[in-house]
Amino acid sequence: MYRMKQCNLLGITTLLLVLLLSACGGKNETGNFEKGFEGTYVGLLPCASCPGISTHATFFDDNKVAITSLYYDSDDTSQTEWGTWEVNGKILTATMPYETTYHYVQLSDEVIMMTDSVGTPSENLAENYQLTKETPFTSSDFEGHYVMGDIEDADAYVQNLIVTPIDANTVNIVINSKGAGKGCEFTGKGIIINNQIELDLSEQHEKMDSTMVIRFALDEEDTLFLFTSTFDDRYDLMYFCGGGGSLTGNYVKVTE
Repeated sequence: MYRMKQCNLLGITTLLLVLLLSACGGKNETGNFEKGFEGTYVGLLPCASCPGISTHATFFDDNKVAITSLYYDSDDTSQTEWGTWEVNGKILTATMPYETTYHYVQLSDEVIMMTDSVGTPSENLAENYQLTKETPFTSSDFEGHYVMGDIEDADAYVQNLIVTPIDANTVNIVINSKGAGKGCEFTGKGIIINNQIELDLSEQHEKMDSTMVIRFALDEEDTLFLFTSTFDDRYDLMYFCGGGGSLTGNYVKVTE
């Protein structure tokens, strides 16, 4: 009887060991980046001084990459940096401005993970550095009429934001206002990258070197937030308004 129990125990232990090794070996098992991996990957990366960094990384088939970072509990800016990518073996390297590089390995057709330069993941936080492939927003997701202000009050100041698709990744932006002698007026064309609309304000004024960003407010499916990609450029959005106004703010979608 004892011998039978011992054999059963050894069998169970061996089975558990095999399962454990399989789980450990498969958890971060990597493969080669194959043609077709390109697309948009999304994740919340760790941050030493904030709750996390909402990250969108889009890899294009012409070896360009755009990475957009939004630091939670910060100044509400979401900045996009453009670089190039290349694959060497199982490691994809994204080379960004100021000689910054990011390295990724592919865990599956839908998941990539940030690692060090030789493909080694974080010892304790590997799962927190994973980005999952998602279908990106197109112009139709943003299309509509949005307002900032009380549209129920006929005498209230209201600022309108109208987004009209030009093609799948390009939109026309019109901002106007009513209810004040000096309101805001703006017209421009924006591109959609990493689930936000970006407009180059240098095309509006030769002295501007900033980017207007329009994206959905956090946890709000019907509200667009408008700001500049960097906090120090926020005053550029006052240029298009009178009386100390600004284009900055939350615009809520109107059901027509």
